[in-house]
Amino acid sequence: AAPVRCAWKITATSDTRPPEAVNVIAPVTHPANSDFEKDLSQWRALKAKYPATIARWEDDPARGRWCLRVLNPRVGGSFQCMAVSTPYDASTLPVLSFSYKITKDVDVDLSCLVNGMRKYIKFADENSGVRYTGQVPDVVQDGKWHRASFNLRDMLIRNDPYAAAYKVERIEFADH
Repeated sequence: AAPVRCAWKITATSDTRPPEAVNVIAPVTHPANSDFEKDLSQWRALKAKYPATIARWEDDPARGRWCLRVLNPRVGGSFQCMAVSTPYDASTLPVLSFSYKITKDVDVDLSCLVNGMRKYIKFADENSGVRYTGQVPDVVQDGKWHRASFNLRDMLIRNDPYAAAYKVERIEFADH
């Protein structure tokens, strides 16, 4: 078949309707987003028989000057600490990312309160006995800095596809 040719002549005088306004959407950051350079952000120990010790730490941060150090004061004991306490919609902020440095002896998972229901996300606990909603991919427990990143919204949709919304009320790190 022979190629088809088209010609279009533009005349500015015929253009009587101005273009519509352009919406520019900037990336949304969560209020709990922190590099720990100024403070602990929303991190805090939750009440327990042996509460976790949480402190800003200058020794070997992933980047910048400070990192966060969380210690379980009792070897083999459970602990729980709050990382995010400002509720947000997982559809608006779907990806959860954080830097971590853990060794093979660390047992810790994420626990999220979503739409009033507890959801557990496997991170590095091999013996928790809880039912997981999903897991953080490619976790390395070698005592060096690594970056974890996963789509929490997609994980929640797979777990409960008929929910009207995915309101994340809090995120905790814990050994249950």
